[in-house]
Amino acid sequence: MPMGGRTLPAGVGNVFTRLLPGRTNSEQPSIDELQRLRLAEAVAFARANSPYFRKLYDGLPENVSDVEILPVTDKPTLMEHFDEWVTDPAITRTETDEFIADSARVGEAFLGKYLVATTSGSSGRPGVFLMSRDEMHTASAVAGGEMNRQLIRRLVRSAAIVRLLRGRRRIASVIPTGGHFAMYSVWKSGSDGAETKRRAIHAGDPLPDIVDALNEFRPAGLVGCAGTVYMLANEKEAGRLKIDPGFIQLLGEGLPEDQFTKVESAFGAVTVDTYACTEAPGLSHSCTEGWHHVHTDSVIFEPVDSLHRPTPPGERSHAVLLTVLYRRTQPILRYELADSVLQRPDPCPCGSRYPAFRVQGRTWDILETADGRPVALAQFILLALRRRVDGVRLIQLEQVSPSHMQIRMEAQEGTDPEGLWTAVLRELPDLFAENGLGHFTFSRSDERPEFSPSGKFRYFQKSL
Repeated sequence: MPMGGRTLPAGVGNVFTRLLPGRTNSEQPSIDELQRLRLAEAVAFARANSPYFRKLYDGLPENVSDVEILPVTDKPTLMEHFDEWVTDPAITRTETDEFIADSARVGEAFLGKYLVATTSGSSGRPGVFLMSRDEMHTASAVAGGEMNRQLIRRLVRSAAIVRLLRGRRRIASVIPTGGHFAMYSVWKSGSDGAETKRRAIHAGDPLPDIVDALNEFRPAGLVGCAGTVYMLANEKEAGRLKIDPGFIQLLGEGLPEDQFTKVESAFGAVTVDTYACTEAPGLSHSCTEGWHHVHTDSVIFEPVDSLHRPTPPGERSHAVLLTVLYRRTQPILRYELADSVLQRPDPCPCGSRYPAFRVQGRTWDILETADGRPVALAQFILLALRRRVDGVRLIQLEQVSPSHMQIRMEAQEGTDPEGLWTAVLRELPDLFAENGLGHFTFSRSDERPEFSPSGKFRYFQKSL
């Protein structure tokens, strides 16, 4: 498969762009067979074109169709070996960094070939990722095909399609702007400069400014970072946000079930949650049953424990190992993603052919006992707090010492802030103690809950 002068070894074909020889459409391979074929192709390409992977995979069998024999990779290591990792020798970290430093070039093709996207480093490890046009087209097809079919079916069956047509298909994207973040880079690369149908609104703007911009634009569809859209649902319920979109697409790390329900009920719109990451923009989509379905014909998704051993379905994983079968410019092969997930052990009632899972939190969201034993996710404790205490709009913990947390909080409209603080400071120590975390003390912060530069909301941060 030629890719800017790069090739696969003889005998290895491209199973993303052709049918298998001698087979009709009805005889095409199963998802498992496609995974094996595409994995073999991805590994062969990486070995042939990436000096880093050529060295890493030295000694492995010539043909690799079992992902578990591959060593694990991670973001810090790949970024450290950036120039050896990339498969196009024209790409260097120095020139890429110079390109990224110019915000006026967001959405422009680097070297005339590649879309550049950066991560905000919410794990403390920022990343720089490039995708060719072919890779972008494949990611778009993977992400859009199944999700768009589901979205169209749901729109046709609901009154929301009337709102979509009445709004002349205007789409507002509430995303981080001003930098080479994946959401904005993709938006800019597809923009013709006109904002009559598509408008990007900076997710980091003050909430009243976002509300004013949306009220002025009156979008028929709303796309945005999940945490920001959740805040907008509160504004809609309060009557300040007056838009009436027919559909909503949530981007990023997803929302807890109760917050997703809040968004759906506040807007009365067909809502789809597309949990994904910069490394795998076509990772998954949500279904009507509230589960996510990972596209396993284009991505291998391995829930694992802290030693990278498989986590059985029905149990919460420590992390995920991600293999993106269509990425060639920067191969993503058994790449550790700091997400804790729970895979459904039985077929999803929605009928999807893809496995179902729910995101349980981030690896760095894990709280530990005084002796270092992991016992709970901060996200879940804070969600339990919201069930005990009414009036919390957003809440965020910052661990500033081994045994002390600072609390950032924003109250819902009409709630007495001082009474809310009293209730939170009474209930939170009890919740921590119930989870084996009685050694923590708490104090109130006057700072507001923070979103990352790329628009992600973290329930828990460490500043040790």
